[in-house]
Amino acid sequence: MSDSFRPGGDRIRSPRRRSAPVPELPLPEASAVKVGDGGSGGKGKVGAGSAQTLITLRVGSGVVRLSAAISALIAVYPRLAPVVGSAELLPVERLKKLMQGFGLRVRAEQRDPAVGAAAAEVAWCDQVLPLITDDADATPAYLVDILASLSASGANLSLEALRPVGIHIRAHRYPEAAA
Repeated sequence: MSDSFRPGGDRIRSPRRRSAPVPELPLPEASAVKVGDGGSGGKGKVGAGSAQTLITLRVGSGVVRLSAAISALIAVYPRLAPVVGSAELLPVERLKKLMQGFGLRVRAEQRDPAVGAAAAEVAWCDQVLPLITDDADATPAYLVDILASLSASGANLSLEALRPVGIHIRAHRYPEAAA
């Protein structure tokens, strides 16, 4: 019972509403869920039971533009430097390592550059988002958009490399309810 008060100060006792317990449903096993399907018929959801999400990294041939964008990413997120590797690697390999560093399985494709097309884009399920365009300084924002879309689609991402240097984040663990 909970107590309430009327404007005159009289106490009103009313029963407390209790919500019905939510049943625990078993998660599908990883082998039962196709990556990219997630039980939604391929409508932009990645498999909930999959450990890694498969993405396609489509990269053009503009080495200078790709290298400038990778440098812009490292300038904003310094912890990405060891993830992407040294500048001696091809930009395609560095971008592949970048996406693998977030816990994604990556299939890289070299493609012919099209007029006005992104120098690099990421595709999964039915979504395609630009990663690198003519504006190298916009690459960090594009990366965050891609990661947010992947996360909203159900991908299990490792975002440790985006944490600012010197900042330690501790996950708060709630005590488990007694059964």
